Amino acid sequence: MTRDDVFVHCLRNRYGADYAQYWMDHLVCEAGCEKPSQPPHHLRTRGAGGDDSPENLLALCVEDHAIIGTMGRQEFVRRYPHLKRKIEAAFERPRGLLCAG
Repeated sequence: MTRDDVFVHCLRNRYGADYAQYWMDHLVCEAGCEKPSQPPHHLRTRGAGGDDSPENLLALCVEDHAIIGTMGRQEFVRRYPHLKRKIEAAFERPRGLLCAG
């Protein structure tokens, strides 16, 4: 994934600059598998009031993104306890407006 690829993806999907920077800073899965990360996962979705801030993002590989998406965050936290605090903190934050950039 090149820097240009990241920014093209972010523009197409209307992600803010914080999102693009987070992805560039986290090119490896944060679950610890050392695989390349995919577009960062929004812990609280944008539709549910989440934003593109680093506190609401988690860089995951394809497999771990599927785990959190299909099994939910509680099962994900059981598998990856080192991410528990970050995940909980994202839901403790007040719902915000989308970060425009």
